[in-house]
Order: sequence, then structure tokens, then C-alpha cells
Amino acid sequence: MRAGNARAAAASRNLILVTSPLIAAEGDFEEIAEWVHAAAPDIDVTVMPDAPIDLPRNLIAPDRPSLIFSPRPIAAFPFRRIRGAVYQGIRLR
Repeated sequence: MRAGNARAAAASRNLILVTSPLIAAEGDFEEIAEWVHAAAPDIDVTVMPDAPIDLPRNLIAPDRPSLIFSPRPIAAFPFRRIRGAVYQGIRLR
């Protein structure tokens, strides 16, 4: 799921939720994305599969901090130049 273009343009930060069919359904993460956007419209939330892909341009922009979350270690890790933190394969407390 990608947020609308107007939403993405107004955002000052990224939240990238990486799905894994072994852990959670993509629909669950899409629902979380909607909750986050409702609570914080300045965050552009992207739900993407753990697969090799070309990243949308706003996700590689060096001026926008990002938080990447995956419930398991990310196998296809395309996030080399992203500014921010990666939480993968760990329990959040």
C-alpha cells in the first residue's frame, strides 16, 4: 500500500512496514498504516513485501528520516541509503 501522492508530499518522515507472509498478513500492516496516518499525518507510511524491489523515490530521499520495521529479519534488504533506524526480527517492548 502506498499513501496518496498528496499525503507523501506533505510528510516529513517515513515509516516502512515490511511484511512477511510467515508472520503477519499484509492486510494487518495496511490497517496499522491507516491508524498511524490518522494519528500522525506527517508520517508517510509504506507497506512493502520482503522482496527485491525498486524503492519509491521518496523512500531514498536523504532529507527524510525513516523508521523501518519488520517482525523478522529482512531477507531482501534494499534499504542501504535510507536515513533512520531499522528494527527487524526483534520484539518491541
